[in-house]
Amino acid sequence: MAERRPSLQHLLGKTVTVQIDRPIGSIHPRHPELTYPIHYGFVPGIIGGDGEPQDAYLIGVDAPVSEYIGKVIGIVRRLNDREDKLVVAPDGICFHQAQIESAVHFQERYFRTRIIPLYHRSCGAIIYRKDHNHIRYLLLFQRGSHTWSFPKGHMERNESEEETALREVQEEVGMQIRLRQGFRGEASYSVGIGEKTVVLFLAKATNPPVLSSQEVLTSRWVTLQDAEKLLHVSYMAVLRNAEAFLMQKNDSK
Repeated sequence: MAERRPSLQHLLGKTVTVQIDRPIGSIHPRHPELTYPIHYGFVPGIIGGDGEPQDAYLIGVDAPVSEYIGKVIGIVRRLNDREDKLVVAPDGICFHQAQIESAVHFQERYFRTRIIPLYHRSCGAIIYRKDHNHIRYLLLFQRGSHTWSFPKGHMERNESEEETALREVQEEVGMQIRLRQGFRGEASYSVGIGEKTVVLFLAKATNPPVLSSQEVLTSRWVTLQDAEKLLHVSYMAVLRNAEAFLMQKNDSK
């Protein structure tokens, strides 16, 4: 029978107190080659998967502290260990999953992990083509959510927003695109107790879409008016800005 560990997801967004026992610059007690670039400690009153007080990373705080009250903004799920880790930050600072992954990589690189964030960030592109007198945009129907959206995906550690967008477009629709300079939009919406921000760039189609991702069921080229019937309202302001940008440039190159 697989070993069960306590679930920590109910703590996302909650305020906790972290006791710091390994401050910035300290050395790991069993691995002297490992120096802590961020604060690390434990949350009294919460028992982790190893039977000890729950360990936690504290990010966004560089000053010396022995105790800190902050918000749980992520969970490091260790797939090959019995204990997961909390990630705590000052209230009001929104670290997304790629930033968390970068901050904890110094130690989590020795484990197989998955970041469960409170704040999600995806990047992608509004792909367009000129069809007679209309500009049409490529929408994808997602298998998991059964919603229409643009080619996009989660940022990964050490990626820029542009690099994520280019990678995701290549992976999902098989296009090697060039992002239009001067355009960047954001759409935000709630996901469970957290929030997701999607950063969208703009690019002209280079070839017909080749759907290679198992997450995408089908695709469709639509006008701005058609998109209003399919897209979540949070995307529409970005798409309208994209069309205005193209009309202002008086081209679609």
